[in-house]
Amino acid sequence: MDRMRGPDGVAETFYERGGSGASGHARASPGGGIKVPDGSGGGGRLGWSNRRVVVVDASMRPTLEPGDRLVVDPTAYRERDPRVGEIVVLVDPEEPSRWLVKRIAAVGPSASPRPSDGIAALPPGSVFVLSDAVGPTRDSRCFGPVPRSSLRGRARRIYFPRERRAEL
Repeated sequence: MDRMRGPDGVAETFYERGGSGASGHARASPGGGIKVPDGSGGGGRLGWSNRRVVVVDASMRPTLEPGDRLVVDPTAYRERDPRVGEIVVLVDPEEPSRWLVKRIAAVGPSASPRPSDGIAALPPGSVFVLSDAVGPTRDSRCFGPVPRSSLRGRARRIYFPRERRAEL
């Protein structure tokens, strides 16, 4: 499994179901952190109500561990706003070919300031995301608030490994 690393050395890449991987997960393309099926027999985009991704770094410990496989709902925010505390998959604002998994810490414009997390007033249509892990991780403290349009879905559950199965 290839891992993409950002300037801080933290690998935050996901692989999506569909394609030729024996495990049910396809290898990421060189230009992106997610392999998006092309509809040519590996499972097309049509009909998918969920996506499956694999966590490859430790930025969300203890909630998520490297190797955890997640079910992600890409339609979660079509009819409602994200909520504080939800775990989301989003486009990396500094490297758009990569997707990150983070926790929503505040939603603009009604976010209350939390100086300890670096959250100030957020512009409308933006979210402030944080990692669960303590230490050097990349999140909104590094790259600032992200537009809601960058959210790719809400992580719903850990489905593998079996002993870690849980709703998120």
